[in-house]
Amino acid sequence: MFYDGELVTMTKDGRSGDTLSVIRTVPGNHARGHVNQREIDVIAEEVMPNISPDESVGIISPYRDQASAINEQLHRDIASTVHKYQGRECDTIIMSMVDNEPTSFSDDANLLNVAISRAKSKLCIVATGNELPEDSILAQLIGYIKYNNFETKDSKLHSVFDILYRQYTLQRLEYEKAKGADFGELSENVIYDTLKKAISILELRNIAILCHYPLSRLIVDGRVTSDEQKRFVNSPLSHVDFLLYNTITKRPLLCMEVDGWQFHHTEVQKRRDIIKDKILDKYGLKPVRLSTTSVVTIDTIKNILIETLKSKA
Repeated sequence: MFYDGELVTMTKDGRSGDTLSVIRTVPGNHARGHVNQREIDVIAEEVMPNISPDESVGIISPYRDQASAINEQLHRDIASTVHKYQGRECDTIIMSMVDNEPTSFSDDANLLNVAISRAKSKLCIVATGNELPEDSILAQLIGYIKYNNFETKDSKLHSVFDILYRQYTLQRLEYEKAKGADFGELSENVIYDTLKKAISILELRNIAILCHYPLSRLIVDGRVTSDEQKRFVNSPLSHVDFLLYNTITKRPLLCMEVDGWQFHHTEVQKRRDIIKDKILDKYGLKPVRLSTTSVVTIDTIKNILIETLKSKA
């Protein structure tokens, strides 16, 4: 594509079945700005465990924000932008494409040419599972990999929050018909139902869930000292999304918050979240925060409940 067919690729054939590979996330608009948390989770959980410790590995993304987020999650300085990888090579290159659909930036021919050619032995593409325009370079690259009988597979990472995306309209309509209680936000309804299922599966007796529980009813003694914290507690808008408690002793066990990206990434809301966390932490109830961009499953919720109850025992 880039050199009019004159470039001889893979001059040394190692007969490896994973020389080229593609992993596509489940459909959904997982990118938020220039960060795609689902692709990061795929890299961490489905790609990196299969990399040999003998291989040098690099991760390339079109965006600095994604590279920084990858390094933070992997606790390694391993990811960077295409431009910073120019002139460098690794045995294995992982490409995180980020965008929900190819853009003129992430699908740029020069950018992809540099990224692809950084790989000495293996190239792994991590990209959206959404339908791709046939004329995009990414779609043609995936088509080339399929034609040459290399591995293309769908990620197994699903989240209860996937139903929020427009790609799951039919599933969402079915869910809304079937659900019982309605707390307004679909994300909160999903977590409420998942909590109920987890409690039932774990056979946790004497545990109940309260939704949108006012902070002023939960915080009633003098451990809140600053004026700012007192105002926050007494505000009629201040609440915890979910409070789990023991129905016999009435003891609060767990606070849980559902953080939608659109709302919770603002500086004002970040400040409110910090205040709430500090207040509840004084009572041993610092909330578990579930981001709607993260992979949250029934097992995620079960593990949270197990760990919480173990610490409260």
